[in-house]
Amino acid sequence: MGVIGGQLGYRLLKRIGGSPLRRNLCSSEAYRYRSKLEVLLGPGTWAELAEGGLNGMTVRRFSRIVADSGYVVEHFEPVPIRRLKLLAAGPTRELFTAILRCRLRAA
Repeated sequence: MGVIGGQLGYRLLKRIGGSPLRRNLCSSEAYRYRSKLEVLLGPGTWAELAEGGLNGMTVRRFSRIVADSGYVVEHFEPVPIRRLKLLAAGPTRELFTAILRCRLRAA
């Protein structure tokens, strides 16, 4: 699945690739064995996402921290990514949750 493609992708990469440091982004060599996101955002992109998103926190880890903190959870609502609502249940909740809404009370 491509993120940016066609004429728009070509123009964007050509503009980004104008600087001497990023000139190879428009060549096919830049994409050999890598995705467009990895080329544009850097080699650590997938590792960051695998460790729990951009801020390093997963739903499971947040729940564990709150449980260990001594607070009582009054309200807990994982809000899914809008267009992926149907996929945000059960084991895929970690992947498709945008934010968490919760209300905590001191024990």
